[in-house]
Amino acid sequence: MIRVISDINVMNYRRMDLNLLKVFDVLMSEGNVTRAAAKLNITQPAVSNALSRLRDALEDPVFEKTSSGIRPTPKALELWESLRGPLNAIRSVLEPPGFEPLDSVATFTLMCSDYVADKVLPVLLRLLEQQAPGITLNCMPNTIVNLPPALERGEIDFAISVYVDESQKPTPLETRVLWTVEYGCLMRRGHPLTQGTMTLERFLGAAHLDVSLAGKTQPSYDDFLSTQGLARNLKLSINHYLLAPRILSTTDFIGVLPVDIAQGVPYHDALCVLPVPLPAPQRQVKLLWHKRSAQDPAHHWLKQKIIELFGVSGTTCEME
Repeated sequence: MIRVISDINVMNYRRMDLNLLKVFDVLMSEGNVTRAAAKLNITQPAVSNALSRLRDALEDPVFEKTSSGIRPTPKALELWESLRGPLNAIRSVLEPPGFEPLDSVATFTLMCSDYVADKVLPVLLRLLEQQAPGITLNCMPNTIVNLPPALERGEIDFAISVYVDESQKPTPLETRVLWTVEYGCLMRRGHPLTQGTMTLERFLGAAHLDVSLAGKTQPSYDDFLSTQGLARNLKLSINHYLLAPRILSTTDFIGVLPVDIAQGVPYHDALCVLPVPLPAPQRQVKLLWHKRSAQDPAHHWLKQKIIELFGVSGTTCEME
């Protein structure tokens, strides 16, 4: 905070055009000069001119060009972190949100796996039909590693995921726990492992399948086993959860997977679920969004509805 205030002092606050901060705020939210100009109802050259003046005042590039728009510099992120709260407070007084769910025609993009989509979408869509029938949802597949960049670039509005930072430190994200995944050892009824005691040795030696959204050759359960000095007989890795029950119901493969996927039609009667001899640490499915969306009343409404439908009691966490 002290460093940011020092930056503002250097640019001479008394002579600074405060309209630049409004342009800066919208550029942070939109991540694109053309969209920012449309939102501000001014021309794109006017936005570019304001950005040039802001760069001179801060003695910093402020934004860098990317293939999909612009990306804030570290100094811009630091400045925005200090200013977005006061700017939102001013906006709430001068422009009170007028969001009406029944009248909204907003479109949101959600990143999730097929497992999450199967669990969330039927319930969420029933609510939207009743409370916000004009809202449109677009879903795109979750591969874990592309989640932070997609939120940063504004390609998605939300992600629902068991997020594991396997590649990079996340951009400024906020998260809320929705549910804890219950894992079991899934196999077909009549599988040899259902006869007698399923020892750790029998479990590790059986033919395993697993789901790797990112297409990794070693899923997270194998990472866990390696910390115990163990390895299993992993014979198949797929990137769709809902394909697993079909394979398991007709082969002698087994899988350490969410028990939910064994409970759906038509595989409920074809599969059985046994306790995992060596359970991995619990994993939580979370709702993730970018901090800059806090000023959008439609985004806030949908976020709260998802939390109400699927969330557990707890506080929102920040990932920085």
